[in-house]
Amino acid sequence: MTSKTTAERTAEIRRILKGEHDYTSRDVSVRVTPGHSIRVVMKSAHVDEAIVNEVAHRFETVHRDERTGDILRGGNTFVSVDWDSDLITATAAPFVEALEELESRPAGRAVRIAGRIRAWRIDDSANGLERFRWDVVGSHDDFENEIRRQVRGGDVFRGYNAAETAKAIARVILLTGIRYDEQEPENRRYRRHQRVRAANSHFSISTMTTP
Repeated sequence: MTSKTTAERTAEIRRILKGEHDYTSRDVSVRVTPGHSIRVVMKSAHVDEAIVNEVAHRFETVHRDERTGDILRGGNTFVSVDWDSDLITATAAPFVEALEELESRPAGRAVRIAGRIRAWRIDDSANGLERFRWDVVGSHDDFENEIRRQVRGGDVFRGYNAAETAKAIARVILLTGIRYDEQEPENRRYRRHQRVRAANSHFSISTMTTP
């Protein structure tokens, strides 16, 4: 593994995604970025993020100081995995207007904004800049707790404004494949990525930027 160049690792990621999971360049983009890093972008909603993460991070190499744990310079190949920004925007679009309407509603009153997705506004004076919370009606606590555990950079079930909250909802939909328009939770992809994570405990979901 350590003898492979970044370009070779990139080609190998593409080969595995195509050969083992039938993901083409239309589904997942894999490119070398400045600094000998690899950027993986998922461009289709049917892509399983857990599988892409597991495959891509096989080819990440990060050298650390044994005593301090600090990342050492040189010889590292970093891998990032995220969803295409246009796909996130398109998936989030149905929720933005409904979330904006919550601005005029009393704080704490939950409203279903689409199917089983509900949201409510939080009183800014008591909670700083946090304005929205949201959840999926009928989803179990383990589902939300696992999403929170894997998402870095904040709680994905809250947001500062309508646009960012809508993007957070979109990321969870893309991550889990959950069908929010159904009466009961459809968490097949969630269960599948649980199995992948259990078999490859070293992988982690890429950072989400939602506050």
